[in-house]
Amino acid sequence: MRQVRPQIDDQTLAAYAVASIPRIGPATFEQIERGNRIHGHGFAELLRLPASRIACEYSLKPDIVHLLKTDRLIEDARRAIAAAHAAGARLVMKGDCGYPPQLREALGRQAPAFLFVRGEDCGAMTGGAIAIVGTRHPSRAGVRTASELAGAVARSGRAVISGYADGIDKAAHLGALAAGGRTILVLAYGNAVFEPMAPVSRALRDGSALAVSQFRPFEAFSTGTAMARNRVVAAWCQSLVAVETRTRGGTMETARMALERNRPVFAVDWGTTAKTPEGNRRLLAGGARPLRVEIGRRRLDIDVQALFAPPPLPDPSGQLALSLG
Repeated sequence: MRQVRPQIDDQTLAAYAVASIPRIGPATFEQIERGNRIHGHGFAELLRLPASRIACEYSLKPDIVHLLKTDRLIEDARRAIAAAHAAGARLVMKGDCGYPPQLREALGRQAPAFLFVRGEDCGAMTGGAIAIVGTRHPSRAGVRTASELAGAVARSGRAVISGYADGIDKAAHLGALAAGGRTILVLAYGNAVFEPMAPVSRALRDGSALAVSQFRPFEAFSTGTAMARNRVVAAWCQSLVAVETRTRGGTMETARMALERNRPVFAVDWGTTAKTPEGNRRLLAGGARPLRVEIGRRRLDIDVQALFAPPPLPDPSGQLALSLG
């Protein structure tokens, strides 16, 4: 059966084509948008301009101008959007009404210029998502805590957001879904290479899960994409919980970025029933709030309401964020 290509207007196609060029980050894309407004161009008109005029009117470096004039730029963009569509994802540009407002507000000009979204509409999950993050190699207690904490958050009516990494992240996603709640998966690779677990696949179809990628459909995982993914999690969430973490790695970096954006950051304090991981202790010493967890035989005792408290006043000295570096 022949695949139906998604319907997309020329301006959106051209805007994605520009934003998808690897050398063009969010700030450069915004610079080009500003040039369009000044000179009365759309993205489609921009790409038809002579290279000399683009360089002059937009103050862009020669290598960027050369990339904008690549012969197959539009066709490659069309193929990428079709590949994402075949994987069940749709394109959302930064200026679209379906773009998560938290990212625009928190990241400003550094917000991703585009997202590929699979599942529920972003606007349906703007009521204050709680990030639950942690190590890829957790203890059994860590997995149980992430799952039950996510379930408690889900029953409160909030969505759970995490990075869909092995370990704590996936336990949080699955815990939210098992409790009948909603979850947001922020991917560190393209939607066309995303292979959801069966419960997540069902949730994407029934509207209780959302998979978001800021990368081209076939882009593979890398350290850089993981860092960019973590930045989105930290910006999107209402508050963040580190369940179990080492002293270095993505969880610590995500917590630091959340603190920089004045998000309440919690680290699980295992109380008297388990040894609190070294990374958790460092977070607590650096300004994270303790989330006390007592591990009983039948259930965990978690003060989930603490996660919904208003954010702290900004620390003018920046010591909270810096102490985690």
